[in-house]
Amino acid sequence: MSIPRIILDTDGGYDDAWALLMLLKAHSQRRIQLEAIVCGSGNAHVDHVLINMCRVLQVADKKDIPVFRGAPDPILPFEHRSHDNFNGKDGFGDIYPVTDLPDMSPVNVTEHGVNAMARIVKENPGKVIVFAIGALTNLALAIRMYPEIVQQLQSVTIMGGNFVGIGNVTPSAEFNIFFDPEAADIVLKTLKCPMTFIPWETCIPPRNPVNWNWRKSVLGVKKHPILDLLNPVEESNYKELPPTHQWACADCVAAAVLLAPDQIVKTFQEVYTAVELTGSLTRGQFVLDPRSQKPPNAKIITEIHPEVYKKAIFWILDSQEISLIDYLKA
Repeated sequence: MSIPRIILDTDGGYDDAWALLMLLKAHSQRRIQLEAIVCGSGNAHVDHVLINMCRVLQVADKKDIPVFRGAPDPILPFEHRSHDNFNGKDGFGDIYPVTDLPDMSPVNVTEHGVNAMARIVKENPGKVIVFAIGALTNLALAIRMYPEIVQQLQSVTIMGGNFVGIGNVTPSAEFNIFFDPEAADIVLKTLKCPMTFIPWETCIPPRNPVNWNWRKSVLGVKKHPILDLLNPVEESNYKELPPTHQWACADCVAAAVLLAPDQIVKTFQEVYTAVELTGSLTRGQFVLDPRSQKPPNAKIITEIHPEVYKKAIFWILDSQEISLIDYLKA
């Protein structure tokens, strides 16, 4: 039986690191084949993202996974758009001196990330899942440059968007979609394969009540090289926030949904979904239209099981050779 082949498309913040670590554990157990990590700008500029992902691979001792530099900018320029300063300028809390670099040997310097994404899909038609946890620029460019992959992708799972109009970069838009709404529009209107979205509101209270106090005082006290890496990064990010503040590790939520959907997902909605491009107050907002005569083009995850999700995070740190699904069932 073949295992899922996954391309991770990331913008390299702390929650991207958690998502990557979840994938790496599944990869090490041969539950999935992580084909590539394609980096793009978002939480930080793409050049910082390359460093952050290599830092995670070094700690996880998985430097055989190829890393590619993707698009540094969104498809269209937009003067009010910027990188996400919550994660610091470098995406990892600005705790590392610029001279403190990990082993950068996983980075493929001869092939662009968009080309690599399309190549892998074409080499494995019907077998590749794109797991996108940043802006959708790389995927949209791959679709435009290599339209044949529209028929060759198995599916895509995306952390991004919203379904009740709550934003985190504007009052109405989620960051990943707002960073490049034209790319999201291309993806939503062009792809024919199943598309699953884990929107912002699903990852925050009240649907996901996990807070910074739990992350720091329960998860954070464990002894593990992963926590040696991420504890100081996240402490830098959260240093001015109260313990009750949400720990919105949205990309990790998305990874858990990808790997164990039957255990993690509580409710979902299949609905025709579009993204607003021109609204002066709503640019980047998702618009869900259950009245549309068009068939649903997206599966929107609307609720998860928070306690099961927390258990999934502990699985990353657990030394047992047991799949995430079996771990969650135990």
